[in-house]
Formats: sequence, structure tokens, C-alpha cells
Amino acid sequence: AIALGIFANRAVFLYRLMRLGQPDSRFDSLGKRLGVMLWNIFPQRCSLKSLRAGDFAGLGHAFIFWGFILFFFNYVIFIFIGDGFGMSEALRSNIVSRVFFYVFDIAGAVVALSLIWAIVRRYIFRPMRLAPSGEAAFILVLVFLLMLFHFLIEGFDIGSGDDTLARWMPVGA
Repeated sequence: AIALGIFANRAVFLYRLMRLGQPDSRFDSLGKRLGVMLWNIFPQRCSLKSLRAGDFAGLGHAFIFWGFILFFFNYVIFIFIGDGFGMSEALRSNIVSRVFFYVFDIAGAVVALSLIWAIVRRYIFRPMRLAPSGEAAFILVLVFLLMLFHFLIEGFDIGSGDDTLARWMPVGA
């Protein structure tokens, strides 16, 4: 209830902020807009173009984004489709899903390390342009907990005797 209240408060604030701008037709040139999004967002061009010697924040941002994309696909494929439609065993018992679980496991570790790096960078070795904020700390810790719980779930599955995928989940194992 508290989280929902905080979310609703922030959503209302952002909606009011958005309404301050001029109206814009978001559905003109839909194909072009979609192409620009795919060209810039998925490869994280905006984050990676800011890479400088000694400042790799954009790379950490990109790793976190790509990890979330993998988590999204995992949730849709293996939880929504697999568990929701009773296809879990069929989806998990092929080499493609096992390779995906391996990549997914490594990606989770990379995201967790990127989050630790972001926390250290933002709160310990902070550049002047970054102001410490409780909101950023809350988000970073929440996402880190998501990664931690993901590995705990994998570890508990393996520890409970379901070790068929243990070698495909090195971090969870």
C-alpha cells in the first residue's frame, strides 16, 4: 500500500509535469519514430556516446538496460507463457532455453555489478555533476534486490533438488 501510494504520487507529479508542455502529435510518422527508437534505444547509443576515459557511467547504464530487456523476455516467455499456459516443461527442456538461462544468469550478475558500481560512483566517489538523492538510492537498491532475489530463487530451486539446470545457471548455483 505504501509503495502504491508513493508510485501514485510520483505518477501524478510526472503527469502534471508532462501536461505543462505543448501538445504534440505522437502518431505522425509512426514508422519513422519506431525506427529511430530501435536505432537509438536498444543499442543504447545515447548512453554509450558519453563514454570518456575514467567515466564509464554510460556503459553501466547500458548493461542495466540490456539486463532488464533479458529479464522482461524471461518473464514473458517462461513465467507468462510457460507457467501461465502450462508449457513450462516444454520451454525449459531444450538447448535454446538452457543457453538463454546461461546468458540470463551472467546478465543478472553483470547488472548486479553495474548497480554496485553505480552506488559506489554516486555515493562514494561522486563526480560533481551528480547530486546524492534518496530517490536514486532507493531505485538502485530496489533493482539490486531484484537481482539478488533472482539468484536466491535459482539457488533455492537448485538446492531443493531441481538441479537439471544447475550447470546452466552458474551464478544461481
